[in-house]
Amino acid sequence: MRTYLDIAAVRIQRYLARTPTLRGRRTASAALIDMRSVAVEALAGTGARLNEEAGEIDGVVSLELDSPDDVDRVSAVVLRALRRRLPGAEFQVVWATDRDYVTAYAEQMRPTILSGRSRVDLPTVAELPLAALCRLCGIDPAVTKATLDDAERNVCADCVERESWQSLSASRTGERRLASRLNREPVNGGFEALAGMGRRETRIAVIHADGNRIGAFFRQLANIPAERLRAPENAHLTRDKLARELSKATFEALAEATMSVRGIPGRSLPLILHVLGGDDVLVSVSADHAWQFARALLAGFNERMSRLVRGLDLEVEISAPTMSAAMIFARHDESFTTIVALAESALARGKRAGAGRSSWLCFHDLTTEGRHDEGSVVPLHELKQRQDELTELARAPRSFRENLAMALVDGGPEAALAHSRRVGVTAGTPFLPRRGSDPAREAEHTPASMDGDPPTRLGLDTALRIARWW
Repeated sequence: MRTYLDIAAVRIQRYLARTPTLRGRRTASAALIDMRSVAVEALAGTGARLNEEAGEIDGVVSLELDSPDDVDRVSAVVLRALRRRLPGAEFQVVWATDRDYVTAYAEQMRPTILSGRSRVDLPTVAELPLAALCRLCGIDPAVTKATLDDAERNVCADCVERESWQSLSASRTGERRLASRLNREPVNGGFEALAGMGRRETRIAVIHADGNRIGAFFRQLANIPAERLRAPENAHLTRDKLARELSKATFEALAEATMSVRGIPGRSLPLILHVLGGDDVLVSVSADHAWQFARALLAGFNERMSRLVRGLDLEVEISAPTMSAAMIFARHDESFTTIVALAESALARGKRAGAGRSSWLCFHDLTTEGRHDEGSVVPLHELKQRQDELTELARAPRSFRENLAMALVDGGPEAALAHSRRVGVTAGTPFLPRRGSDPAREAEHTPASMDGDPPTRLGLDTALRIARWW
């Protein structure tokens, strides 16, 4: 039996978003990756070691201990070191003893996390409530002065650590790994430069993608006898290596989705990658590349995980994980903190819509729908089935789509159909209920996809929202 200890940064997206500068977000992302190196230095003489079964996941330090009695001592040592490097981060500590890491995580560690029983290490609370706030993040009290952009500012401990770190160029951030893989360079200039890569030079989309039912996948995997994992063509794969395939599938799908974005001049990546860890991705693209990118990312991840399970001849015992995503469209100067918070809520809504099994997207356009709109949800398989019809609708004149939306709001489907006939443009009619049908029962008569996904019917209102950036 082995004892495993995981120390992970949590609420990573919000932590990255607390600073308004791109450099601050990139250095924080690099620091999350550097957590393993920080831990290794701190572990000298403790008897603990990195857990090689877990692979490398951004923002997670996974350790193997000699005894469960060492948990408190080792976690205290590592947390002190991490707190110096990431003053404003929140950490979660969980441990278990079992025969291997996959079993320990699936049967003990993940249930502990989901039940809220994991240990939490919070940033130091300010002792002087009236202290001036940081001039960058506006969250924590200013504790020192730093020269930023040729001006001296009062900043908090976390911001000064982000802005003064000099090792970004040598870091192994997901963004730099991706740039190296595709022979590109990270975007220079932030969101304004990113927005300029699209046809509307002030709009971006932030995409938050995450795997569905990953915990169930690991629980199922833990219950498979070791000999069942060794199909002849995959004899080299052990249970711990299978867990690493999840991270590999995410990175490969991300690279493929990035290559699907065409027409970007120069050698810059067509995105800014904020988070890449396990099955978790937070990325920004120009608004009119968002749908292509998100569809490619989800489809690529789903196909890779499905191929892995098929290759192991485990389709009966294990359900291949899928991925869902949220997309928030906004101006390039919109508060990143606001966007990230909305993306978290939208992702949860998309996952609920797919019951955690199939891939769904929840999207929300801040520029036209405001902050209080919950957004719209659509299954990935529906986008694939209706791709040609959505493309035709997107190619229709913008004025037609706007007037069609007004007709739909004012008079319902019949008014929208009458408007289409009056102007002689039929691009919206495939998304209207058939004449004489009951809209509430329409989906029941829509064939399921070839992959067996549940039947749905994309309505005109949602189709018009999609077409805006399709």
